[in-house]
Amino acid sequence: MLKRISLISLAVLGLAACGGSSGSNVTPVTPTPSPTPDPDPVFAAVTSAAQAEMQSNESAAVSVAIYKDGEVVYAEAFGNNQWNNGQPVSKDTLFQLGSTTKMFTSLATMQMVEQGVFTTQDTLTSTLPGIQYAPEQTLGWNDINIAHLMSHMGGFSDDYQAMTDNSELLSYMLEQYAEANPQMVEPGQFFNYNNPGYSYLGAILEYVSQQDFRDLMAQSVFEPLGMNRTTMHKSEVISDGNFALGVYQNNAGNAQGYSSLNQLQDWLPVIPAGVYSWSTPSELLKMAEFLMSGNSDVLADEYRQEMTKAQVPMEQAGLPLSYGYGIFVDQGFAYNNRWYPATVWQHGGNTRGYTSMFWMLPEENIAVSIMSSGDSDYYIETMIAALKSVMTLPESQPMPYGEVDASTFDRHVGTYDAGVVTIKISNNNGVLRVNVPEMDAEGINYSPILQAIGENTFLANADGEMMDLTFFPATPDGESVYIRNRSFVAIRVGSELSERPAQARQLKTSSPASKIILD
Repeated sequence: MLKRISLISLAVLGLAACGGSSGSNVTPVTPTPSPTPDPDPVFAAVTSAAQAEMQSNESAAVSVAIYKDGEVVYAEAFGNNQWNNGQPVSKDTLFQLGSTTKMFTSLATMQMVEQGVFTTQDTLTSTLPGIQYAPEQTLGWNDINIAHLMSHMGGFSDDYQAMTDNSELLSYMLEQYAEANPQMVEPGQFFNYNNPGYSYLGAILEYVSQQDFRDLMAQSVFEPLGMNRTTMHKSEVISDGNFALGVYQNNAGNAQGYSSLNQLQDWLPVIPAGVYSWSTPSELLKMAEFLMSGNSDVLADEYRQEMTKAQVPMEQAGLPLSYGYGIFVDQGFAYNNRWYPATVWQHGGNTRGYTSMFWMLPEENIAVSIMSSGDSDYYIETMIAALKSVMTLPESQPMPYGEVDASTFDRHVGTYDAGVVTIKISNNNGVLRVNVPEMDAEGINYSPILQAIGENTFLANADGEMMDLTFFPATPDGESVYIRNRSFVAIRVGSELSERPAQARQLKTSSPASKIILD
């Protein structure tokens, strides 16, 4: 997904270092040039928006496909396969899809559930025996189940400490991950988006099938769906030849394009979460058709429907947002500070140099896939134009944030331990204030006032960057015990839970994989 805070902060205010890899240099095969866009005025706005946002996002290329009532009604690509260089892309050019991969990993997992290999309630440690976790976290690790992994409720930190370029999926998740990356919070407490949960799903699939995760995905998921060019293997991208090289921001903040496929890292432990998956928008729409219409040869309906069922609420600002198994299940979408009520299943993704936006509107039998070779792009105008080309948008409403009752703010007041920092929350006449002594000592600027956008969700401004903070009690209607952010979980000092190791609650940043963006 594009970072979920963007949905909140953009509405109120207006998820990568893929390093070098081994292998020989590759000169991409010249793709078939994109056809002249159809002059049909129905899709003219889509073409115009895509070309405009390609420039504003500093993408080298963008590819768009639209599905409506059983067929792809629009598929066009614009730009070149390299930044300021290369050949024109086509609708068949491969792009990385980032965390859109998670829905495919969930599909493979649900296939195993259908086959009776395990259930969604089976625990991680019983399904994947031999995980080497820290002894003091035995209870936490033994409480993680398969459903927690698919719905981001495993309590993991979103990091890959101790991973190297040569790490293997199964051995790393068994032998290194758990000891080097302690849980931030007990499993099942609340949704907190992370990638390692999906790495564990991949390790489980590899363990029970006794085959390479990438090969399993090709045989069990991509081929049955008819996604014959979708791949997780670098060698297959090389032999295909028709791929786009991404654009990222260098250390000076300027756009810089990859010049070789060798510069893109394919860390095996992160592949199930989406670090190295390649596809095209038209092929992704085959997944949309399956999810909306079903195909019992791929997965029985009862298990498919579990994927698109709201399994856990996002609990952000009172917005009607949830997560299923590998898919966001939302009851609307935000655009220009307005809310459009419509069921939307979606999951985008970012890797360093690529962006995916993938939306499905099941009640309309419509899906749109947008893939670009740009770093953390935002193609919202193209998405809206694509939807408008095949449907009438629902009447917009004010943003449906939850009511803000300042009289409840006292339950958030306290001192919270986030590992490397202490977060002190006070209430000044219905306005929550924050003090972080460690940031004060380092001279890091931050706003002392938290902006309430819900009874439990607030926006904080630290060094010019917006972040969302959501407070959670340990028991219903009790005082807040946790502060959740994707990067950390802070625990109230003095609570029973505050005795847990501090290093379990912070996101470390020393490993190369800690900079992966897989939203």
